[in-house]
Amino acid sequence: MDGMSGAIKYPDAKPFAYEDGKRYEEFVCAKALSLWGLTLHLHKGKNDQLRGETTEGLEIKFDGRLKDTGNLYIETAEKSRARNKNYFPSGIFRQDNTRAIWIGDYKEAFVIYKSVLQQEYLTGKCKKVEISTSQGFLLPNGRAKRIAKYYFQF
Repeated sequence: MDGMSGAIKYPDAKPFAYEDGKRYEEFVCAKALSLWGLTLHLHKGKNDQLRGETTEGLEIKFDGRLKDTGNLYIETAEKSRARNKNYFPSGIFRQDNTRAIWIGDYKEAFVIYKSVLQQEYLTGKCKKVEISTSQGFLLPNGRAKRIAKYYFQF
């Protein structure tokens, strides 16, 4: 997939969001190898991505606003265009092979089980957020540290 694929699939997405995500995937793959000796196998094609982001069941999310907000944005639903009426399950509610989410930035990252994030959402205690093409909730940094399986500072 080239850099324009993300722009075509999600034309209302912020500029460079797709490229930022791809760069972060490369960063995470390098970290997984150095931290755990684990080689992640990214699914490249559209059909492969429907099964999950990696063969190992790890979803990778770059949160470029983490440092500024002190929160992680956890996506629960999405739509390809802002003008579309309906959202579809994504992120932690997408039906794929994902077992855990690696989310963060280049300074800190969290690995949190998908089931734990689903429970966090279902408690109703989190602040729900809706932006033009995405719905989700904010998970405060301190709470994320408590529920994460792994927490890293780089």
